[in-house]
Amino acid sequence: MSKRTEYRTHLRVDEFKRRLAERNPDFGSSAARGRAIGISRAQVSKVVNGQIMPGNSFIAATLLAFADENTTPGAVFDDLFEVTVDPDAAPASRRELPAAA
Repeated sequence: MSKRTEYRTHLRVDEFKRRLAERNPDFGSSAARGRAIGISRAQVSKVVNGQIMPGNSFIAATLLAFADENTTPGAVFDDLFEVTVDPDAAPASRRELPAAA
């Protein structure tokens, strides 16, 4: 059984905190960060502490919070997130088509 490629999106925590601090120095707590981007305090805390991966809603809210007329969403994404390949991905299911030779 072949392995499928699994991608993981990680928050660049230092850049995330730096950008929030630029907007408001009082964004030091997870609650304040959550309010700033419209995500729950618990989710922000877990992503920042590496307990969970940022999901679609976290990524979208973060991109919208930092978007302005001078930046493109792709540039903001690259600054705030890193995409990696998980080498320990689960084996591909039997329903997946084999890779083309």
